[in-house]
Amino acid sequence: MKNFFLAIAAVLLCSAVSAQKGYTINGAITGKAEGMKVYLRTSNWESQKTVDSTIIKDGRFTFSGKLAAPAAYAIVIDKTPKGEKSSEKAWLLSRFYLENSNIIFTGDIETLPPYYYSRNSSIKQAVIKGSAEQDEYVTNNAALSDINKELGKVNTEYLKVYHVPAMEGKFNTEEGIALARKEDSLSKLKHDWSMAYIAQHPASAVAYDMAYEKVGGMFISITQKQIDDLTAIVRKGWDGTPNMAMFEKAAKKAKETAIGTKYQDFEMTTPDGKKAMLSEFVPKGKYVMLEFWASWCGPCRGEIPHLKHLHETKSQLFDIVSISLDESDKDWKKAMKDEGMNWAQVV
Repeated sequence: MKNFFLAIAAVLLCSAVSAQKGYTINGAITGKAEGMKVYLRTSNWESQKTVDSTIIKDGRFTFSGKLAAPAAYAIVIDKTPKGEKSSEKAWLLSRFYLENSNIIFTGDIETLPPYYYSRNSSIKQAVIKGSAEQDEYVTNNAALSDINKELGKVNTEYLKVYHVPAMEGKFNTEEGIALARKEDSLSKLKHDWSMAYIAQHPASAVAYDMAYEKVGGMFISITQKQIDDLTAIVRKGWDGTPNMAMFEKAAKKAKETAIGTKYQDFEMTTPDGKKAMLSEFVPKGKYVMLEFWASWCGPCRGEIPHLKHLHETKSQLFDIVSISLDESDKDWKKAMKDEGMNWAQVV
């Protein structure tokens, strides 16, 4: 009987140790990285903050801790030369999914991805082993690689065939529409794939991020019902957690601009200084395109030749209202004059 109780105690002790197990990240960096500072940062939708830091010594670094649940994190290596102020321009950034396990992180200091996006062909992602969530993420990317490659090709072709010529006043409209429809079709395939994956893996951190991307981004491309359906799926895996509270908060906000939702009326100012409500520019029975821009926004200015062409050729089908976010009245009016924006303008 004594041996029986000792055996039970041993099992309980092992279970307690297992429950308390956290994560350990063992990093190995080749190249001239001695003495560089390394940061472990959160990389979720709500914040990117440093949770730990260390120094590369003999090509190695280590982090350890414990998570309540798997989540997206990032390893940042600071290449800022000694004596200079640290800057993101000198940072290397490797995002990955962290969980309570033993993780091995390897990479070369000369080829790891920079903090800011780059098309440099010599960039190589860090090799990360030991995280099941990270393996899941890599597998998903591989499954979507064909669609993503095709989307990239279509987007490049669209820029070449329609966008760039339009900047110079030549509008290959039919070709542009065909490419835009192809891009929409591929995007729908990607959306349907991700929705199916989220439904099948509600407790996955990877699936959670896929779902959050649909409600937490700048552009909401789903309906209120789809937002409700998505919230119900996420709740199956994250009910009662801070992640669920964060998702519900984003979902509530997303409903305000979801597909099919009536626009929110608000006050604006016309070029002659008069106050006007948005509803005054949206007559019943006619389509209206609302275009938000600013004089300081390069991509916005790049779209103006397209808008001019639309206004000149399609004004009988729909109105355009350009809504500026400019704080400087002078800059706003100068940009309107320089660009020849002769349709409805408000700020």
